[in-house]
Amino acid sequence: MTRARCFFNLALIRQNFRQYGWIGIIYTLGLIFAVPLQMFMTGNPSLFNQKVTSLFQLGDGMQGMLIVLIPLSAGLMLFRYLQVKASADLMHSLPLRREHLLTSHLGSGIVLVLVPVWLCAAITAITRPWTGDLYDFTGKDIWTWAIAVSVLSIFLFCFSVFVGICTGQTVLQGIASFVLLILPYMLMQLISYYFSLYLYGYPYGIYTNSIRSDLWSPLVHLFSVSNQAFEVRELCVYVGLTVVVVALSYLLYRKRHVEMAGQAIAFTYFNPLFKAGVMLCCMLIAGNYFSINMSGRLVWTFGGYAIGAVVGYILSEMVIRKTWHIMNRKIPLDFAIYTFLLSLLLYIPVSGWTGYEARVPDEGEITQVYAGSLYNLYTQKESSTNPYEAYSPFSKVDPFSGDKDYIRAVQKLHSTLSVIRPAVPTGKSFYKDSRVRSMSIVYRLTNGHTLTRQYQVPVVGFEPELRAIMETAGYKKSEYVLSQLEHDVKTMNISTREGVVVLTHSAEINEFKALLRQEILDMSYADQIGDDVPLADVDIPITMEDRNVISFYSYSILPSYHRLLNWLADKGYSDKIMITAKNIASVEIAAFEPKILQGDHSYYYDPEQYLAIARKQNRSLVTQDKDQITDVLKYQKKYVIRKGTYLVKKNYEDGSPEYVLMETDDLSPELRKLLR
Repeated sequence: MTRARCFFNLALIRQNFRQYGWIGIIYTLGLIFAVPLQMFMTGNPSLFNQKVTSLFQLGDGMQGMLIVLIPLSAGLMLFRYLQVKASADLMHSLPLRREHLLTSHLGSGIVLVLVPVWLCAAITAITRPWTGDLYDFTGKDIWTWAIAVSVLSIFLFCFSVFVGICTGQTVLQGIASFVLLILPYMLMQLISYYFSLYLYGYPYGIYTNSIRSDLWSPLVHLFSVSNQAFEVRELCVYVGLTVVVVALSYLLYRKRHVEMAGQAIAFTYFNPLFKAGVMLCCMLIAGNYFSINMSGRLVWTFGGYAIGAVVGYILSEMVIRKTWHIMNRKIPLDFAIYTFLLSLLLYIPVSGWTGYEARVPDEGEITQVYAGSLYNLYTQKESSTNPYEAYSPFSKVDPFSGDKDYIRAVQKLHSTLSVIRPAVPTGKSFYKDSRVRSMSIVYRLTNGHTLTRQYQVPVVGFEPELRAIMETAGYKKSEYVLSQLEHDVKTMNISTREGVVVLTHSAEINEFKALLRQEILDMSYADQIGDDVPLADVDIPITMEDRNVISFYSYSILPSYHRLLNWLADKGYSDKIMITAKNIASVEIAAFEPKILQGDHSYYYDPEQYLAIARKQNRSLVTQDKDQITDVLKYQKKYVIRKGTYLVKKNYEDGSPEYVLMETDDLSPELRKLLR
């Protein structure tokens, strides 16, 4: 007798448990192995009292695999009767309403995926005192984990059921479930990269680093969940999505025809959406691929989109019709319509109609601004609550400034870039031509929104605009992370390849930090864009209360830091660590002449190869003269090959080499005479 009041059938539920109980058994054993058993297993017996902020940190990814595969498989198994004609006819011939069938199977599946989770949680709670000091976690962590896994398991199971109702084949149900669960994440990545190709100033690097894209897909998040546990609001979203897919399942199940078993898609009005979705994904993948590998050449790029459209259309038609015989008279027109509409969909967002590229906010709309190359680090979400992960020096630091001169300078550069749109050197010319500054421009607006752009700015031609920005205190404070000099530290390390000086006295540390901060704030535009080789590195160790490891942030001591260098000399530290001519056995110098290699540009990456050719042509000079070596140390630049410069190889006394650059004007008369 049908239990109409209870809305389910006990006999059917018992049959499901007898037939598919093995799913719950596998889930139980897997979770026990991945969670409580892991507390007794470690490859390093010296580890103890490890702080566990989430039980998702246990199991090395096994939990994610189980939480995804088992609930989705339960949906495949319990609703397989929908995809086989004989089973569908038999099940729907029973004296049960469709609501009873669906509720009975849903209830069976939910029990199969819930009981293992809470059984595992109970075992973990019971065995926790027996783990000794190996792991440190509380009972709250156990129940938090159990609730999160329960919500995810139910959602994935119900989603698999919903997909099964919409499809007519078990294999397609499984594939479609995985694809649809990862589709939002993949589409966001593909569309974001597509915008970066065709929207000048689109901040692709910032969006990919600052936005937690894993939130768009439970699959991606589950496989990275050891780094970032699920938050309450995320679980609430999954609860809401579960309610939606269950409601849609009831609605569609009532309308589904039994004879659709074995068909690809059970509802024909989903065919256009399926076809358009497959074509769009294929077009984005192929177009982006050819654009990357063919250096953005238009013929190959548009050819990639065309190939993607053809492949996507053919695949979707073959799936829908269940045959590769898809040609008929309507195909060309149908393909043309889909291609035109999707091309329009892709074109409109990157066209000039949107005004995206020319948009520069008025000064009255701006409250604060940021300009620099580190914005993605400042906005990157914490990847972990793990206390053993290093602290980020950019965390909880506001890089914005409300200085009006700074805002106007950033506006001017932004306006100039939006009009001129300078071409950025690539390939060989990138190494030959000068310098390019990566510049992220972010405005905080009066309406509470932000406007973000990202540009590669050639130094040549934009000196006035860059100078106005880079010589402001607001730019230097964020670009050189001066916030780290505000921390109270017990030690500071000043190091070169010749040695290390450790400052331990608080008075010395505070004096050094104040000098270093002032030197950075006093840097000129030329100091910042120059290629001066740092004379030493400063490492500041920082320990945070919620972290069990020490993190470091490093600053460079440049030749222009005269007050700081004098302070080191007065303290006697320079003699201990600074590199002088006595530390270098010899230097080898050769003029950079591009023509001699006849098209071989590998020397851009391998300076030793260039010097080897120069030796064969008797164009290199080796000197051990200490005065000449001192001149090299005084004028050396970072190794960035440019025409009209000299490649210098410094051979240290310990046998190790270092490659630097010298400008022609910096050569001493003696070296010029020898190099003729």
